[in-house]
Amino acid sequence: VSTQSTGERTEQMHLCFELFVSKPSCGHWSSSVKAEEGAKGGGIEFQLTSIDSELILDGVAIHSTQEHFLAAQEQSLLGITARSHRYRGPYMNELDEDLTDEMFDYLDDRGVNNVFAEYLMSQSHYYEQEEYLNWLKLLKKFIS
Repeated sequence: VSTQSTGERTEQMHLCFELFVSKPSCGHWSSSVKAEEGAKGGGIEFQLTSIDSELILDGVAIHSTQEHFLAAQEQSLLGITARSHRYRGPYMNELDEDLTDEMFDYLDDRGVNNVFAEYLMSQSHYYEQEEYLNWLKLLKKFIS
């Protein structure tokens, strides 16, 4: 990690995350961290990275059934293994630029854009600072 004379980090801040979008049986699209119980017919998973508050689309996976969609969101070892055996979509740099632009427009229409990425980065930083303070308290308690 390189530092400036002030001691501040100069490396790029990045955060990788997935956004799951399901289509409930009533026909209205919704996005969530976890699939809603009413979701039918699977959904789309966007793999995204925020680099210095700029949103980067890393990949798009389509889950054709509700079972596959729910399994993709599972954070257990079983879920991770199931995801690793599925086709995760093409490399984004191999897709037509117009298609990629349409995907960004789709996300932007739902509020997932650079402003959202900046918000996520600020929340991530806040959470990290809270965890660091908790760690210091635990260390102090242990040493005392």
